Amino acid sequence: MGCCFCCLSEGDKVGRVLAHFPGYPASQAQDGALQKVIGCVTLATTTGFYSPVTRSPCAYFRIRISEEWKEVYYVNIDGRQERRVRKIWKQVCDEERFTDFYLQDGNTKVFVNGSNRGMCKVQASTDSWGSSGRYWDAPPPGVQDFIAANLPSWEWRNRGEHRTGRYRFNEKKFEINEKVAGFGMIKQGVDPLTNQAVKILTPAAETDIDETFMEENEFSSWDKKSWHQMTNPPSILLSDNVEFTKDIAVTPAVNLPTYMTQYVPEPGAAVAVANASVPAVVPAVVPAAVTSAPTKVSTPGAVDFKLLPRHKQMALKTMADLRGEHVFIVNASTESTVRMTPQDQIRGIGGLGPWAKWKVVAKARDASGPVVAFQNLQTGKFLAIREGTLTWGQGGMHCEFIVQRAQMAVFLVKRQNPRARAGFNQDGSAAAPGGLGDGPRARFFIFDCDEVGQQMLD
Repeated sequence: MGCCFCCLSEGDKVGRVLAHFPGYPASQAQDGALQKVIGCVTLATTTGFYSPVTRSPCAYFRIRISEEWKEVYYVNIDGRQERRVRKIWKQVCDEERFTDFYLQDGNTKVFVNGSNRGMCKVQASTDSWGSSGRYWDAPPPGVQDFIAANLPSWEWRNRGEHRTGRYRFNEKKFEINEKVAGFGMIKQGVDPLTNQAVKILTPAAETDIDETFMEENEFSSWDKKSWHQMTNPPSILLSDNVEFTKDIAVTPAVNLPTYMTQYVPEPGAAVAVANASVPAVVPAVVPAAVTSAPTKVSTPGAVDFKLLPRHKQMALKTMADLRGEHVFIVNASTESTVRMTPQDQIRGIGGLGPWAKWKVVAKARDASGPVVAFQNLQTGKFLAIREGTLTWGQGGMHCEFIVQRAQMAVFLVKRQNPRARAGFNQDGSAAAPGGLGDGPRARFFIFDCDEVGQQMLD
């Protein structure tokens, strides 16, 4: 299993940089300072900007759509070629849209020139997904509109010789009143929307910090590379990762105009979405008004997933195959996902919500396999083996695991102690890391959250 710096996504690199800077509420943004400020997203536009999947007001979205194909291949059996067919997913589109917005804390605003996507580097969590098949046969109206406007040659309704007619999509977005961290240089300027004085988040440059700063703040070699790549050319770094936002208190915006609280189509016109035009179609159900920061959680104790034989084929073969940032870790003994609880316990029986999603943080390369850490999406804490117990940590050496291949599954081995492995008993309780052996308690299947989505429930 391979893992190298070139495998890191833009989001991974943004996260590595932001982890080294303290966060401040947008109301504490200081002129001339290189800062990571946190605020609630509000639009710096006079019209709405909406995500395709949920049509919720937002400042940024990324949508990816794939369709399933039948692929023919041949294997050699006793000297003869046998024809086989397997199903694979081919990407139809991977597109983003961005617009200008504010990071707002009460009445204080920091302007971000989001419409200049080339000046922004983004880390965003997957908020929603869908897959045709068992539950429904047509994508949401907004996705249909997006397809019509941006993928006119793709006819999703029809099958072909090699097309199964199944498709899937996922979406990331910065929603209105969602807390987002923005990193860059704070300057005084003029708001392009109101022509009033406003603080502006401007790009951070590679020369804004030096090697001494990096050494004093314990930048790893990959962290340093991330800094150089993310700030050359100068860029604003943005993230909705709860690791950077959950502990920073900011006041959500109130009394927002209707187009920022619900989907408001323009009759007979198109909804402007920064460099694209999506025809407006009134949805059957208008989303409720957003009056506070959206909550992206599900019931932490919900047992809504059970591992089936067909799921194993969707597991990552190597960590290098990971295309998103987050994974589900499924234990072979419990046949369920590994999650954290509100009481900071690690359990081997979970659902498919944020409590069971883990961000993969690449650490290094070991002779036995890639070294990674798993950071819980909901809590920001890391999976760890410490003092003979499977528990949580803050991301240090006790949180570093070697991912070792074990036939179709993997072992999660503590880097500092190869005799210690993560594992779970059948009732979901954490097993003692020593002496687990090679049985199902110590075996895991790792799934890319962005790739599997609704298929895990189909």
